[in-house]
Amino acid sequence: MFQAETKLFGGKYSLTEEKKGKLHDIEFTMNNKNNSRSFKFGKGESNDVYLKLNKKPIWDIDLNIGAGDLKFDLSEYKVKSIDVKTGAANLNLKIGNLVSNSLINVESGVAKVKISVPKESGCEIEMDGALNAKDFEGFTKSSSGTWKNTDYDISKNKVNVKIKSGLSAVSVERY
Repeated sequence: MFQAETKLFGGKYSLTEEKKGKLHDIEFTMNNKNNSRSFKFGKGESNDVYLKLNKKPIWDIDLNIGAGDLKFDLSEYKVKSIDVKTGAANLNLKIGNLVSNSLINVESGVAKVKISVPKESGCEIEMDGALNAKDFEGFTKSSSGTWKNTDYDISKNKVNVKIKSGLSAVSVERY
């Protein structure tokens, strides 16, 4: 179902799995050597994680990340929902169109968020936040805080993006 390769400086990971009927709840957690979630790195040190997912299941993904540089190419996976909560981060997320409706929910503090969605999918963006820079090229503002691409209402597959952010640079692009 899930495979991870890690390169660690001062951290350790734990992996737990719980079966709930036909569902698998997989939790992959990083702690420091004292089982705290507080980390201090020196120059040139970082913790890296390379994840591989099984392509057969439909995925609901929850990510809670304090700070970091995150790159997720989920274009080849069936992703029903992805929920990202982060503080200070650089998030690059690419999603595919292998399910009819996908939901991307991002809550961030100070972050750079780039989301890529397929051109074939309809996309609606809901943005809530005070001091954010937005780049939604190819989207039309449909109401306060909401943007859609022109094909949203007639598209077979849809991606709904909800962003709640404090001070971030957010872009949603079509590929």
